[in-house]
Amino acid sequence: MRRVSRAAAVGVLLVVGAADGARGAMTDGFRTMKSRPMIVAVLPARAEFIRARAVVTEDMRGECAALEREAAVAVRTNLEMLGYQVRLLTTQDLEKDGSLRELVGAVNGRFGTEWKSIVRGTDTVKQGRAAAGDDAARLAAHLGVQGLAVARVVAVTQGDGDGKASPLAPGGAAAAGTASYGRLDVGILSGKAGRIEAFFTGMEGASLGQLTGRPAKVMGRAAEEAFSACPASTEPGRARQDIPLPVSDPGGKGRRPGTREAALRDLAALLAPVGSGGRTTATRSR
Repeated sequence: MRRVSRAAAVGVLLVVGAADGARGAMTDGFRTMKSRPMIVAVLPARAEFIRARAVVTEDMRGECAALEREAAVAVRTNLEMLGYQVRLLTTQDLEKDGSLRELVGAVNGRFGTEWKSIVRGTDTVKQGRAAAGDDAARLAAHLGVQGLAVARVVAVTQGDGDGKASPLAPGGAAAAGTASYGRLDVGILSGKAGRIEAFFTGMEGASLGQLTGRPAKVMGRAAEEAFSACPASTEPGRARQDIPLPVSDPGGKGRRPGTREAALRDLAALLAPVGSGGRTTATRSR
């Protein structure tokens, strides 16, 4: 049985969505199962921390590592619940195998480059033009799998100490620049075609304390939302995302951005090209 997201149906971030409100994008081959990988390796996730619109990842290495660890576990769990065969790679696996570490680094780097374009619009994924590269095919062959799951985590807070969200702005959307949340983006890469076959996004409103103290809960809920758009291994995918979403728990301190534009403003430091003048110098070179 597939999971149903516990996230709010109203005010969901639409960074990766088109006008139909989709939180995911798939190639025709992934949707019809012609090019959908059924045996998938989950790579170690990569996390970035943004506080008051500045990237502070290097100052929060321990917190990012916890988010990365829990995100990878949540991705594996959701894929398994959807019927896929999954292998979870850990940082310990990479430490033992230099060639594996190099391949994973190359794939993660290539995905990171494509990710910056995908979050602005998923047309390249839908049209099969989001390249994963030859390294993805080599890595899949090395691991004996059909595809790879690559995750990006972005934790956003406003730097006000507790990370509490401000009251909702008129109309029900969070006021620009007041949202605090954890975001999980997952790309499913084909080990044969060398491209990104699917891309899913999930978010969970969370305070700074929740992001740093309860990463498993935040990433678990974000993953549930992301994979509510992913078809089960035995099912064809929907062209539109139309799964009903129940209202999330009302007790959370954080809120998610209410508009695509607000979310892109949050991510601007990560999306800006290196050397463009954006505040990107604190990000990891990986």
